[in-house]
Amino acid sequence: MADADEGVVSGIAQRGRNLLADEVIGLIERRDTTEDPGVPRETLDAYADALAERPNFDVDPEQFSGAIDERLTDAENWAGTDTLYDLDGRISAYPPAWHEELGGSTDVEAYLTLVEEASTDSGEESLDTGTGEGVSEEWLLDAVTTVGRVKRDEAKEALEAARSEGQIDEGPDQHPGAGVRIAERDE
Repeated sequence: MADADEGVVSGIAQRGRNLLADEVIGLIERRDTTEDPGVPRETLDAYADALAERPNFDVDPEQFSGAIDERLTDAENWAGTDTLYDLDGRISAYPPAWHEELGGSTDVEAYLTLVEEASTDSGEESLDTGTGEGVSEEWLLDAVTTVGRVKRDEAKEALEAARSEGQIDEGPDQHPGAGVRIAERDE
């Protein structure tokens, strides 16, 4: 039987009961990682049980499982926000194509390229708009941490390196919700 990491359970509980299923899966996937992308269903069930035991958290494991099922798709590419992806029996907040193309990578520019393509393909203006154009820095760091299967510090270092090399640009609001985008280049 799979176990839930108490630190991850506490982190989820601190974020509050109003988290969406994909946000909870993302937190588990980022913090309870293995070499393989995604999280086994048994592990998610263990987290639902652990959260149900938390006072004042009010999680019904069956409803949690149903929320996963409602959002689960076998799509290979981005299928929109609040979607979860089946990775051969493991569940991820990110599509299989992203794991295949960028698994283990911290190439921030490549992540932004995928996000731009996904936004164009899905018709969404941006997958996670910050206060300006682009993708929120926090969302980007989450993606690099999860898909790249690296620690948050490594993802931040990759972001800073891309910034200092002029690969990325940010909007005028320099807080975590500021939009990060690929820098325009002189041709």
